Amino acid sequence: MLERSIDLYQKHAQWASTTFFDQGIPDTLCCARLVGLSFEDEILEACRKYRNSRRVFLAPPWQEIYATDEERKQPYDEAVRTYALMVKAYETVGMRW
Repeated sequence: MLERSIDLYQKHAQWASTTFFDQGIPDTLCCARLVGLSFEDEILEACRKYRNSRRVFLAPPWQEIYATDEERKQPYDEAVRTYALMVKAYETVGMRW
């Protein structure tokens, strides 16, 4: 996930226009924390090196429209916990919304 995020960053970094990504490198930090992986220092370094804007758009799960399917298998209560970890991951690297 980290390698793919870095590749996407590098591929689009030269664009002069505003670009929206549905995930950022800090998402990798959140996922590593969520599943207990221990290479946080490598991810933090990537967050510093491949920095987007300091401001991000981060939307919480919306229960009234939340549904699971073949792509989104995460139950709503787990999505809420993931969102809380995502907020902390973005705060860890100095990003705000």
